[in-house]
Amino acid sequence: MSLARPNAIITMDGQKFTSAEAGLVSLRLDLGFNTHDRLEMTLWADSTLSNVSPGSELIIELSNELVSDNLRSSAGGLLGASNDNALWTGTIDIVQSNAGQLHLSGLASSAQLSQSRMSATWADQSITDIIKDMAGELDAEIEADLQLSNYSIDNSRSVWSYLYDLAQLTGAELSSAGSGGLRFVLAAKGGASISLRYGADLIDWHLSEKQTSILTLAAEHGASSSQGKEKWHWLAHDPVGAGADSTVIPSAFSSREAADLFSKAAQLRQKRSSMQGEVWVGGRIDLRPGGLVELTGLPRGDSGTLRIKAVTHQLDGQSGFITALAVEGYSESFGIEF
Repeated sequence: MSLARPNAIITMDGQKFTSAEAGLVSLRLDLGFNTHDRLEMTLWADSTLSNVSPGSELIIELSNELVSDNLRSSAGGLLGASNDNALWTGTIDIVQSNAGQLHLSGLASSAQLSQSRMSATWADQSITDIIKDMAGELDAEIEADLQLSNYSIDNSRSVWSYLYDLAQLTGAELSSAGSGGLRFVLAAKGGASISLRYGADLIDWHLSEKQTSILTLAAEHGASSSQGKEKWHWLAHDPVGAGADSTVIPSAFSSREAADLFSKAAQLRQKRSSMQGEVWVGGRIDLRPGGLVELTGLPRGDSGTLRIKAVTHQLDGQSGFITALAVEGYSESFGIEF
């Protein structure tokens, strides 16, 4: 019989430690959209990592180690792991100590974008190029095809806040990669769903359906959709029209294409929000925000496809390795064509 035993590899400033070597008491990773992934970790006071200080760089890798016949095989090759297996990469920002324990808090490397500010203007540039410029040296995974005639930012706000605005305008989700880089990924992206089985994978779940909020669509402020691309600077006389629903007119949108993209993304967000829930399973490092899951074998029928909004990985000596998911509805973009 094989038993699962949680394990971790903690790399501090380039040096790797197992959870035992690090004197790990507990570890929590919070991964989600529109925020920087956060680490909370408790160590014994005499840990080999006791010299950690704010600014120290950490990489966290987790696994359920299989123990059988006195032989151990690590799921995913953890003990020989590289940064490709990282669940979290970032910097320690708070170190607290007492007589018996050391408490560390840290933010993913993407947090530097909340501290940086810049002033810049782009003319006739793709959002991909704009985001790459804003991300600087930080690695970035970007999914966006929209071209903007003109877009400007200034140093009154952080770069991260402008990236969030662009994500909302284009139907993308802003998050941190396990390697610490930036992810700007379309929320409508599909993919295969992972089955989480009742009586096998699931520990508990709560799902609820709710009435959706009022939908806000978008209109373009410019005339390029009707007068040609070179006329983007012409202001539309009546971009919304009489009797229109709740509408915004983003300053970045001079074309009907951009406004339609925003409106479709808003429709998807509204439809996804009609189903909300929480799911708890045994530790699963393959589950990340944006992934798709389906709860199967439930007493009242399968859940259908659900989209993961946030993931919390909790590792400690009392409960072992538990993964908690915040989920929402998902169904092939709900028939909305992009």
